[in-house]
Amino acid sequence: MDFGSRDRLHPLGTLTLEPAGKVDDLDPRLLLERRTSRLPYARRPVPPAALDEARREAAERGHVLAGSSDRRLVDRIIRLNQQTLFYDLENADVRAEIQSWLRYSERHARTTGDGLSARCLALPGPLMRLVLGNYWIWKMPVIGAALRHIYLRSMRGVTQVGWIRGPFGDERDYTEAGRTLLRIWLVLTRHALHLHPFGSVITNPRAHGELVDIVGQEEDADMIWMLFRVGYSRRPPESHRRDLGELRLP
Repeated sequence: MDFGSRDRLHPLGTLTLEPAGKVDDLDPRLLLERRTSRLPYARRPVPPAALDEARREAAERGHVLAGSSDRRLVDRIIRLNQQTLFYDLENADVRAEIQSWLRYSERHARTTGDGLSARCLALPGPLMRLVLGNYWIWKMPVIGAALRHIYLRSMRGVTQVGWIRGPFGDERDYTEAGRTLLRIWLVLTRHALHLHPFGSVITNPRAHGELVDIVGQEEDADMIWMLFRVGYSRRPPESHRRDLGELRLP
């Protein structure tokens, strides 16, 4: 994206609705039940049957769903995701982009109908405003360590991480990857599981390299294009959304 552009509209494509060739076998109500949960997770193992079903969904579309419940590896992934926030904040343009999307209060989030709500991020709004608006605070030895501890508290109870590897070289690959992710997500939702994608680990080059060093499963033709934690949590809060008419251009 062009961070310096005054025009913040970024067309994603042209949408054409056509009759489906076949009826999907997944209950459409799962689309309404699907949730991103950044809350602490219950320390319960993810059922093997749920993971096996999700792996089959990925394989049918030419992708590989892998993961681990090893405590040491899970902790490394969680800490990498935490560290990636600081990698991103070190870039002034990325930092400004992140700050432009933060919604520190419920009123702010409701008014804009978009962005990263403190309520949904499970972080105190005033604290988030203080530390993300004053990046130097993170670098103070004692205070920075305390803030990192607060941030990690929202990651308690994680027993399973997963990642998806497959073709990701052009627009056709991107579209098929999106379909694959959605199918996997709906399958896991059917098992009452929640996901929390660690997207910044994928998009930040430094963090992505460290991820590959940890899991070692990337090949020339394929890449790891999704990383997430999965498990059980309380029902997460719902994000505010803009009306469809505000998102669709005629």
